[in-house]
Amino acid sequence: MAQHRLTGSFTPLTSNLSNFKGECDSLEQTPKASGPEGVRLILPRALLFLYTLRNKRDFGHVGGEVTANKVDVLAATRIADWCVCELVRVYQSIPIEDAEALCDSIAQRQFPFIWNILGRKRVLDTSLSYREQTLLLLYSEVNEGVPIEDLFAWTEYSKMSNFRRDILGKLHEAREIEWDKETEMAVLSPKGIKIVEAEVLPKMSVL
Repeated sequence: MAQHRLTGSFTPLTSNLSNFKGECDSLEQTPKASGPEGVRLILPRALLFLYTLRNKRDFGHVGGEVTANKVDVLAATRIADWCVCELVRVYQSIPIEDAEALCDSIAQRQFPFIWNILGRKRVLDTSLSYREQTLLLLYSEVNEGVPIEDLFAWTEYSKMSNFRRDILGKLHEAREIEWDKETEMAVLSPKGIKIVEAEVLPKMSVL
């Protein structure tokens, strides 16, 4: 897409790019008038870094230098997300509100152990306690508050009054979440984030 937008021609998806770095370099060398800087300069460099990760960190085939770890995977995912969002941002031919919503949805954290289905979220690892599930669900929306009625529905806790007392109340007292009782919203705290990353995620099993 970058080739097409900047040069007017492109390599078909059915053809290999024999010199990926050379193709990226050629995009950087296109005239300023051919397109915005984000697509001419930043995008090719991001793609080259992503391509290097793919080849050297065992993403696409065995035999890389080391086995890919969580940091590599997260870096690759976020770079790919950025590239797609940049193309949407620059070349969107839909209403700006729809473009913004699309970019926001791409930028959301994606977790293989949380299933988004019919407007709900489900933690797939049923071995987690309700406390851990609640923390994990809030972690998946770390930049935003989550209505407690959603948390209650997503965890399928037996009774709302008990959920408020035994789960939300205790998490709030421990400063692992902030529970605003006026708005009935919950937000994961920095302490809660550390607990999820140090205690919950390492023992996760998707199935």
